[in-house]
Amino acid sequence: MKHTKNKKLKYSLVVPALKEEPVIGTSLQAIHKFLKKEGVLDSTEVIVVAAEGGDKTAQIAHGFAKKFPHFQVIEPGPRAGKGRDVRVGMLAARGSFVIFTDADLATPLPHIKHAWSKLEDGADLVIGVRNLRTIHKGYRAFVSVAANLLTRVIVLPSIPDTQCGFKGFKRKVARDIFSTQQIDGWGFDIEVLAIAKKRGYRLEKLFIQDWRDPKLESGLVGESGLKAVTSTLRELLKIRTNLSKGVYIKEED
Repeated sequence: MKHTKNKKLKYSLVVPALKEEPVIGTSLQAIHKFLKKEGVLDSTEVIVVAAEGGDKTAQIAHGFAKKFPHFQVIEPGPRAGKGRDVRVGMLAARGSFVIFTDADLATPLPHIKHAWSKLEDGADLVIGVRNLRTIHKGYRAFVSVAANLLTRVIVLPSIPDTQCGFKGFKRKVARDIFSTQQIDGWGFDIEVLAIAKKRGYRLEKLFIQDWRDPKLESGLVGESGLKAVTSTLRELLKIRTNLSKGVYIKEED
């Protein structure tokens, strides 16, 4: 990651945060400390996307407005899915290099430097890749492995982990992909990568060996593992159909 002393907006960090009242304050404190330590606080914007969840996530996030030179909380309305929330944040981002990461910071913050460096060195997008057989327990292990297997069979055989909640993009690439994205649910990551592949963008993997799961086994914001897998399967079939219909091909192609 290249440091800059001016206040030109270079980086964006998008944090989707549905029902994250227990962690959002601690996470924003950690993000502030990290950006300040790296000397990029003045050149980075932080965007929290807080859908209605019946808690104080958005209220707590608003309380951090004075700590960041570039900061906004977007409240997109009732819950519609992580895909909707990430899309809203990514399309609002103004930095040249844009990353979205989970509000619980399951991917440790130092990986932001590694992702930005890869983007600055020429990658169009960078995706976090975890060891799916060791990172989860219980339902989440089932969801993770099953969703990945279905994805590799149906859509993306060359990508070992599509669901890591840590992905970075050049701004132009992000706007192209997320303005095309249609899936609002858990399968949005898969659709984003399918669009990127179809459009020939250069993708690089970033291995996250120290990824940790801070959620309980019944996580996924209240959804069961079985429900998440079945909904993702439906979304996979929609993505496969869109690919066969040429939905993701640029008009000029």
